[in-house]
Amino acid sequence: MTSVSAAIFLFLLTVANLRIGKGRVLYPPFIYSFMWLIDVVVYRMSLIELDRVHTVTWLLVCGGAFLFSLAGWVAGLLPGRIYTLRIAEFSRPAVSRLGLNLLVLVCLLALPIYFYHFWSGGIGSGGGLFENARKAALDTVATDQTSLARNPITSYLPVYSIWVTILCLMEGKDRRFWTAFGASLTICILATGRTLPLLLFSSTLAIYLITQRKDHIRRAWRVIAGPAIVFLALVIGIIFLEKSSKSFGGNMTAFLLNYTVAYLVSPLPALDYVLHHGIEYMHAPSHTFGFLLRALNAFGYSFPMPNDMPVSGYVFVPLPTNVYTIYKPYLLDFGFIGLAATILTIGFIQTFLYLRAIAGDKICLFVTALLVFPAVLSVFDDSYAQPVLQVMWVGLAVLYFGFLRRLKPTMSLGALFSSRPILRGEPRGR
Repeated sequence: MTSVSAAIFLFLLTVANLRIGKGRVLYPPFIYSFMWLIDVVVYRMSLIELDRVHTVTWLLVCGGAFLFSLAGWVAGLLPGRIYTLRIAEFSRPAVSRLGLNLLVLVCLLALPIYFYHFWSGGIGSGGGLFENARKAALDTVATDQTSLARNPITSYLPVYSIWVTILCLMEGKDRRFWTAFGASLTICILATGRTLPLLLFSSTLAIYLITQRKDHIRRAWRVIAGPAIVFLALVIGIIFLEKSSKSFGGNMTAFLLNYTVAYLVSPLPALDYVLHHGIEYMHAPSHTFGFLLRALNAFGYSFPMPNDMPVSGYVFVPLPTNVYTIYKPYLLDFGFIGLAATILTIGFIQTFLYLRAIAGDKICLFVTALLVFPAVLSVFDDSYAQPVLQVMWVGLAVLYFGFLRRLKPTMSLGALFSSRPILRGEPRGR
């Protein structure tokens, strides 16, 4: 199999998924196969020099996309009542916006704290403010592999702000949403990197498309075009802030290609390297259950973590890269059969949640929006294996829809901040 035959197969699979998904661009098998189609096509265009990808890698890529799609098709065959069944406690309308206001308030109060964290990491020599902050963030990850020991504000505030933004948009595109979106975008930029802005844009777009019933391909492109241009401009701007072009001798074309196209396609030859040098990864620690090892290490045990081993080390293809698509970690943990079972499971669960989301389930809508990101990023790395964050996703959604949106204040905010106390029996307003 070659890149041409892989592209043809993925094109046909993408068209099939679009038809089976009734033209919906957020249908998970469509997203998954479409992203891999783009990846293979860009690799084939040879915009940058990369190592050759062999037949076994193309078979793995195409087979994985087919298994993900197959699982989604099976999910669509389940009885319709499974998707329309409602839980009354989570389906009631909002009584007040007090709970949502409290969530937004936490974002706003934590914003100066996060700015201080960014500023303290950015102060240094040898680079700009953003460049130094990015280097400090990477050094923290490299030296502190036990995420439980990190500062929870700096670790979870960016994703928390994104969650709150999604909840605000689900309740309506009002001032709360724009406040939360502005705070979240600021935090994601200060966090450095480009994955967090992608998570913010992809999840909010998903919520908007589904709730406004504009997720059909004939209408979706009109909605997506504007935010996509803004996102690309933002990403390119972040590259200039965080990266130095000195090593490229002033060649801005090579500089941009290295931090855009290379990020998209270099994981393919890196995965190919792993498939042909499996003996180097025989003793790599578990990626899938790494969160358990981190938790045990936090309590005094000593287990080798992925960052300690070649499993996350750099390979040269010929560009240096340490990302290997979604497939490598599951392949090393479980072998080919286990990898197939994992992709089938992910495809089934994500499609199941999506079908419940478009049927009106609010919690599934919240989770579905967040799962667009790992489906898009599957060509780059595995973002599904984050059980702590996923539990927090569901926990926050259940807390909000089951309790916070029905949290009714005993008095109006105007009365609460009144210059004189309210006495029992005194009328509260006209």
